[in-house]
Formats: sequence, C-alpha cells, structure tokens
Amino acid sequence: MNGVNPLGYIEFGMRSDEIVSDAKLKLEYTPSPSLIPVQSQLKVYLNDELMGVLPITKEQLGKKTLAEITLNLLYFSDFNRLRFELIGHYQNSCEISTSNNLWLDIGRNSELGLVVQKLNLQNDLSYFPVPFFDPRDNRTNTLPMVFCWPTGGWFAASICNCRFVVWFAIGVAWSSISSFL
Repeated sequence: MNGVNPLGYIEFGMRSDEIVSDAKLKLEYTPSPSLIPVQSQLKVYLNDELMGVLPITKEQLGKKTLAEITLNLLYFSDFNRLRFELIGHYQNSCEISTSNNLWLDIGRNSELGLVVQKLNLQNDLSYFPVPFFDPRDNRTNTLPMVFCWPTGGWFAASICNCRFVVWFAIGVAWSSISSFL
C-alpha cells in the first residue's frame, strides 16, 4: 500500500453449512521508515466495519511487525471483505500523496485464522446443490461420481460425467471444479 493506493483487500466466502465461532487476523507488516510515528496508522475493516487501528510506533519503522486482531463475529456474512487502509504521514505539512516515503507492506506470512462450526442442514432438495457444491466456497470443489456401467459403455459414462460437471460449472465461473469417475 502507498500514498496513491492506500487500500488493500482480501475477499473470501463462507459456506452456507458453516458458521464462524472464532476469527483472528495475524498481520505481518513493515511500515516505511519515513513515516511519522503515531500519526501514521493501519486501519482494518471487516465488511466496512472497523475492527481495529494499529498505530505505527517509532520502534516499528522499517521493521517487520507482528500484530493480532480479533474480528467481531457479528459482521461475518456469506461474502466477506477484509480492507486495510494506510493512514500515512511523512511530514507535518504539504505532503505529496505520490511520495515514495508513503508505504506499508503486508507480508505473505499474514494469515486469517477462522474456527468454523458445521451447521446441520435439513435433508431438503431445495438446498441443492449444497452440500455437494457451495457457490460461497472459493476453494476447488471435488465432485466424486459413481455411475453404473451404462449400456453404451465407458464412452457413455464419460459423456454423462461431462454433462454433470458442466451443470455444476455453469454458475461457478470464478471457482474451479475437479471431477473423477
């Protein structure tokens, strides 16, 4: 993140058969050594609700810093967005937002730790294709399929498999599906 682009995002979905029971965001970040301590901050939002403000201290400037924020469970939904906003200052007046002094790097060792509880869904076809496929889940979906040997042989079974996978894939352009017979 920098002065011109002070926002960063992470988006993720929650399965309809799961609910979050605990959520912690562990951040590894490095602020620019040119930032003014305390006036410069990192704000963290979950679905546009402020979860925490991390003031940048003199000791953190130019060094990897670790922080942990507990996220409020009330603000989780089926689609979630974590937003990071750098409030950066490098001098007390006449700052230029394009200055190379305004930056903060969020490290790749940062992680979002979610503890989820499985919900018992009623055995109801109106939920279909859940739980086999959940459009809220952005992980790769594996669809194991078993077909009896059709009179048309292996080729006919492969055609049936392809049609089934295509049916699931129609609404999932952003996700991926793997299948095996």
